[in-house]
Amino acid sequence: QDLKTKILGMNAHIIVLKNGANVTRYEELAHRLKEMDDVVGVSPFIYSQVMVRNQDYVSGAVLRGIDPKSIGEVTYLGSSITRGSLDSLDSPENHIILGKELALNLGISIGDSVKVISPIGRRTPMGRQPTMETYQVTGLLESGMYEYDSTFVFLSLAKAQAFLGLGDAVTGLEVRIKDIYQSHVVASKISRKIGFPYWAKDWKRMNRNLFSA
Repeated sequence: QDLKTKILGMNAHIIVLKNGANVTRYEELAHRLKEMDDVVGVSPFIYSQVMVRNQDYVSGAVLRGIDPKSIGEVTYLGSSITRGSLDSLDSPENHIILGKELALNLGISIGDSVKVISPIGRRTPMGRQPTMETYQVTGLLESGMYEYDSTFVFLSLAKAQAFLGLGDAVTGLEVRIKDIYQSHVVASKISRKIGFPYWAKDWKRMNRNLFSA
């Protein structure tokens, strides 16, 4: 029960992805999902592998771009921010939230600056070039799951789109439903409703190895 609480505090019940591509015009897709009786919340997200660097240290990390206004509809992420708040990501400034363990490994705290590097980078006439941007740390995540606290960094959706050169696209949509134990049934309903190339997977499928163990 404790594991489920922590996992579902950080992750939505279901995520919706597009086969082999990012999701464009995601507002229309979110509206279609909200029409379903089982769905109680939808929020867009971006997911990407990055590197985070302090002056003397560097670490691999997972960048999650979130919409601070709607993320509370699908997760309890806000309650895991022990210092600072999700609202700081809405600032026009370059603000970032780090997992507490990641911040400790890098030797940084609230108010410090970090460089985030995307190996994929943006498309240019010369091909893809790595992207690097400096952000100020305005919050620390303490979820109780070491894997999350040592790897996740959070930007606002708009900042993540600009950093990764995605335009208006997102990785996918997070969905919260009424009954978590019917997530596999609802995921199948979603896949049928929106059709190919979109597909949905639920929290039990995403964490199958952990719960099997």
